[in-house]
Amino acid sequence: MLAKTSPFGSCVVVPDLRGCGNTSRPPHPSDYLITNLMEDVHPNNARRLVFVGHGLGGLIGFCFVTLHEDLVYRMIVINSYHPLAFVKQLRRSLIQMMMSWYTVAFRVPSLPEQYMTIKDFAFFDYILWDSSTEEEVNATKYVYSQPGALTGVLSYYRAFNHDSEQFMKLKYHKIRVPTLIMWSEKDRYLTTPIAEFNREHLKTSSVVYYPKGGHWLMRQCADSVNNHIIEFAYTGNIIYNESVTQSQVPLTEYSCAESPKPSKKS
Repeated sequence: MLAKTSPFGSCVVVPDLRGCGNTSRPPHPSDYLITNLMEDVHPNNARRLVFVGHGLGGLIGFCFVTLHEDLVYRMIVINSYHPLAFVKQLRRSLIQMMMSWYTVAFRVPSLPEQYMTIKDFAFFDYILWDSSTEEEVNATKYVYSQPGALTGVLSYYRAFNHDSEQFMKLKYHKIRVPTLIMWSEKDRYLTTPIAEFNREHLKTSSVVYYPKGGHWLMRQCADSVNNHIIEFAYTGNIIYNESVTQSQVPLTEYSCAESPKPSKKS
């Protein structure tokens, strides 16, 4: 994405969230509450901020825009969710509850760290096999083999042990920031109805569905995702390309065909 946007004269800021990668790792789980995380993405003198986030990054984006709508020009989220949209689907879908079981398991002290290190950090082979090269997976294992690295990431989940209602305390309203949602229907962690539930909290929004895209869409369909980001960020337009089928990841179960509607109703 950085290479794609640089010719357009944009200033692209890609912060590593606290506890992730080689960034600082605050020691206490309460340091990872959403009110603290939003401080990490607060812009410095941005005139036309376009917020782009995937997964946890998109969740932070929804919360940040809720409180700082005047600072954001447009927002793009990739397989992510507004807190209330996720709660709505979690309450109505047994499948979503099963997909989200790990968020509770990760709140337990110590055991998750021990589990992730088994068989040379095989946990990362499992979650990254469909989006990363062997070299990238090995690099990820190296980063998270450093002292305290795994605990830093798990603190995002353990923060709920200190305030289980942290997302319910925000003053939600209908967000006026134009938003593009890109959604993979073969996500292993999120069910497709969340995409439409997100729109209930947005005044102006559109969804690009990828019926055969996986959780790591920005890696699996990098060209398609980058093109949408650039087009929407600069013009606010969305151009669907239903003929694009080649995935950047050589796996037959994934493709990058796009659609304005989900492939099936839930």
